[in-house]
Amino acid sequence: MIRARGVASGMGLLLLGFVLGSTIMSVVTAKDAGEERSPVECDHRSLTAVLWHRVAAERRALCYQTYAGARRSLGDALQMRAGQKPRAIMIDIDDTVIDTSEYQAQRVSSGISYPAGWDNWVNSGSGALVPGVKEFLLHCESAGVEVLYVSGRSESLMAGTAAKLKKEKLPFVDREHIVLYDTKKTAGVVCSELSAKYDIVMYVGDQLDDLCIGGMANIKSRISAVEGGRSMFGATYIVLPNAMYGKWDAAMYSYDYGLSDIEKRKIRHFWASLTDSKLLEEICGQQ
Repeated sequence: MIRARGVASGMGLLLLGFVLGSTIMSVVTAKDAGEERSPVECDHRSLTAVLWHRVAAERRALCYQTYAGARRSLGDALQMRAGQKPRAIMIDIDDTVIDTSEYQAQRVSSGISYPAGWDNWVNSGSGALVPGVKEFLLHCESAGVEVLYVSGRSESLMAGTAAKLKKEKLPFVDREHIVLYDTKKTAGVVCSELSAKYDIVMYVGDQLDDLCIGGMANIKSRISAVEGGRSMFGATYIVLPNAMYGKWDAAMYSYDYGLSDIEKRKIRHFWASLTDSKLLEEICGQQ
């Protein structure tokens, strides 16, 4: 999210929404499974989510609120933890530290799918800091808590990732504290490895995987995991808002990434058509 400075910047953020919308409407077509459709037709849901992420003052407020709460919770956690291992927090990078909505906007406006253009965007050093994150991370450093930047980014992006974090003058930017695991390891394995070396006092991210919560095979198990650990949210687990992408979406089509966009859209429409009672029935029926 671009940081607003005064009325001019605020107006600039509002204008951005209209510019992005106009840009998307001007793009001619994009191909998907042999069918030509405009990016607006292909990904209207993503357009709405991206615009909310980029221009909604409410999203910025939620980020400030989240990191202010995390700072208070960190103080409470440190009073109760006095182990032998160095204390640290695990924090995701994308849309937890670095706002990727600029890339998401480019993706939607051109009708392309991730990961097209992703590596170039990362290595360009683009993306604003998520509101409130820098102050929180500097507070961690002053409190004697190390920061572990953990991400599913490809290891080939290590140089670009480190350069961006250094550019933003964030603490603990070195090879030991930046962990990119991509597909070589699962999030669970990374969590176990880091927990063996550090006393992890807090997990921060925009996806449940970032919190080292396992056993999430479908919507039912994801909701059960949250309900089972509800007392830890806001304390040990800190979650940032992100409606642009995530496994919450993939869970609707059982993580079958081989489905076409058309097939995924049909499944999303099915879930959207359910009443509250039918939604509960569908979720409870999952194995």
